[in-house]
Amino acid sequence: MFTLATDPQFIATCQAEALDPDSAARRVESGTLVFLRSHASRHMTAFKPLLVGEDTRRKVAALVGLGPRDRDRQTIVESMAVILAAGPDAVMDLTTNPEGVALRADLKEVMGVPLGACLTYDLFLITGKGWAATNSWTDSSSG
Repeated sequence: MFTLATDPQFIATCQAEALDPDSAARRVESGTLVFLRSHASRHMTAFKPLLVGEDTRRKVAALVGLGPRDRDRQTIVESMAVILAAGPDAVMDLTTNPEGVALRADLKEVMGVPLGACLTYDLFLITGKGWAATNSWTDSSSG
């Protein structure tokens, strides 16, 4: 059975925050501490999850994104080496055009920290068309 207090990433994150893993696990269960990690990143050895809550250090986030007319996702992906070298705890994608969904898929491949997004921006782009309109944003050749 999975127990957060015995998870290697959780223990390492607790140690970095100078928190006792058992006590931190109870706080996560009670909702007074948040452990940021996705299911996929659980198996990424280079991924650094975060603990957010009282008695944790302040976090630094880097902001990236494509403007309304910018479509060059590769430039953002390539710039991630510089951004990640600065040591942010998380990266927030603030893309304001339909490339945001594809950009986040590209960034997931190079990230070692949590990646957030303002999904409201995505919803503004499909106003009145429903969520299914996002299908037009993806590459149809990828299946």
